[in-house]
Amino acid sequence: MKSNTLYKKYLQSDEWKVKAEACKKLADYKCNRCDEVTKLQAHHKTYDRVGEELQEDLECLCEMCHNKEHNISGKLQTNDRYYSIKNLTTRVNIMNLLDIVATTCKSPKDTTILNQLLEMSDDTSRIRIDNVTSLAKELGVSRSKLNAILLAQVNGGLFKKLSQGVYFVNPFIFIGRRVTSNKKREALQTEWTTS
Repeated sequence: MKSNTLYKKYLQSDEWKVKAEACKKLADYKCNRCDEVTKLQAHHKTYDRVGEELQEDLECLCEMCHNKEHNISGKLQTNDRYYSIKNLTTRVNIMNLLDIVATTCKSPKDTTILNQLLEMSDDTSRIRIDNVTSLAKELGVSRSKLNAILLAQVNGGLFKKLSQGVYFVNPFIFIGRRVTSNKKREALQTEWTTS
């Protein structure tokens, strides 16, 4: 799926409705978490095969459990810190990304900066920073703070530093919206493991 808009359209398609109904039927029309029998929804356990998902990629949840799973409020609480996640690009391994955010971002501002850095990734999953001082100013932080955030992401496994000002974003955890095909994602994942 290319974008959140395409994903929302897919969820309205007959193809998805058939898969969602099959998911509910396999669960005997009960929530897999709480046994609720009303307001059932098919939940993607993984977004790796959206559009080509297998039944094992799906889980039948009631609306309340589904909202809890997606943290619909848009906030994640970790160690008494809250991180906004609602603006992140949709194609991510959200649990791994949230683990990294929880360990590498010391404040909501750090999370916002990480989000802005991820949005800069190109179709090769690279973030290219020509001038750290200018970018830091644009992001409203000091150069040393931006360097600390970048280093934390390298140490946390989200980025690899390839050269001065060039960072490779882990394609097993985050795929930017400019990567538009599964073949490209798979090629980037192969590159990540061999670099």
